[in-house]
Amino acid sequence: MPVSLKVQRKKGKMPPQLQNMNLKIGFPRSKSTQANIMKAVWNEFGTRRIPERPFLRTSMRNNRKKYIDMLHKDAKNVLNGSRTIQQSLTRVGIVAQGDVQMSISTGNWTPNAPSTIRRKGSSRPLIDTGAMRQAVTWVVENA
Repeated sequence: MPVSLKVQRKKGKMPPQLQNMNLKIGFPRSKSTQANIMKAVWNEFGTRRIPERPFLRTSMRNNRKKYIDMLHKDAKNVLNGSRTIQQSLTRVGIVAQGDVQMSISTGNWTPNAPSTIRRKGSSRPLIDTGAMRQAVTWVVENA
């Protein structure tokens, strides 16, 4: 359940180093366990028993401009060869990973149900063992 970021150029041909590159943020299948992917999906979109807590979408929406600005600042360096697109996307991936983890920790989410509070001893949603929060990651892949 990753969020993908695609690099597009408005005019002219796309340089070869930018073609078919995707930055996936969240829980990409290549780096996440099925258990963490499912926990993330259930919380992100909600179920009959779990309210929607869109930590991933909220983080991406709130930080979109920051990621675009980072890529714009790196664009000249990528195009002149002093930095690779992999390095640029890695930089954004690291920042976005931290933003999603912060969203999980500090978001104003619907509190846990009384039965969940009794079981885990906390009204704070999305944090039980911390495994899902720790599993947030990123990967740069060729499309």
